[in-house]
Amino acid sequence: MAVFGCGAHFHAEEDAPGEFVEPAEVAKWIDEASCIAVDVREDFEIQERGPLPGAFQLSSGSIMFAKPDLDKKLDSLRRNSKPLVCYTDKGVEKSRCGVVCQWLVDKGFPPERLRRLKGGRDAWQAEGYPTCVYGDEMWQLASHAQLSAAPVGPALRWHVIGGAEKGGILVREGAALTSPACDARLTTSSVLEQVQLKGDRLCYKLLEGDGPKTGWVSIRLSDKELCVLHEQCPTQRLLGSVVKIRGLQTDAGKALNGQEGLVQSFDESKQRLVVTVYATGKEQAVKVTNLIPKP
Repeated sequence: MAVFGCGAHFHAEEDAPGEFVEPAEVAKWIDEASCIAVDVREDFEIQERGPLPGAFQLSSGSIMFAKPDLDKKLDSLRRNSKPLVCYTDKGVEKSRCGVVCQWLVDKGFPPERLRRLKGGRDAWQAEGYPTCVYGDEMWQLASHAQLSAAPVGPALRWHVIGGAEKGGILVREGAALTSPACDARLTTSSVLEQVQLKGDRLCYKLLEGDGPKTGWVSIRLSDKELCVLHEQCPTQRLLGSVVKIRGLQTDAGKALNGQEGLVQSFDESKQRLVVTVYATGKEQAVKVTNLIPKP
């Protein structure tokens, strides 16, 4: 799906293409890379109010005063069949979104691919879903996933195991350890959905537990682990990725702790991921909770 952001001073017919969709549903689609975010605002508006992660810019001005490369720019939207979801800043029905949606239909995009975000970007942010800076690392990762031909599946899930003695773990507003800390802590045993992993810093969305709905936490401090992959983590997201082995308790397993390897497959009979350990070249069957993904 593609998601469009805009303001309210351009107007379109009320019957413009695009069924309205709740922010929670759109957030799920973005997490699964089953939609493409497309921001139809102008540059200065995007600088003032950041886009959704991965937003593809297609301003309403650019379609009114079309440049020669506009059709070429649309090729990245045509390369897959993901539905297109559009959002406005305020979620108003008559807006530039309707203009752009109708223009896309005129360009050959099927009207059944079009959606609009109910309540717009304001509702999205009010419900705790992340925005970003156009071109930053979070935007780049999301953009690459959304423009790929196929969804990448559900996001990774994490389990908070640290912070019991302090009432939870510290949450910051940004990835940097110097960024402002949130007033509330994230309680031990909380379940998190990964938005981005940057080194040992995890940007999350809260699924279960108490604390800030979104923010950045450390998955470990020194040798102490604060967050580990959840036992219900979608294993398909780890296939083909580099991981570090952790937490094995047997004598043979302890020798593997700290080793890195490549996830090759999932063994259904053992309910284990098969990892080729770089140091030995051998395959090991490991539980998802004993793996740490490498960014």
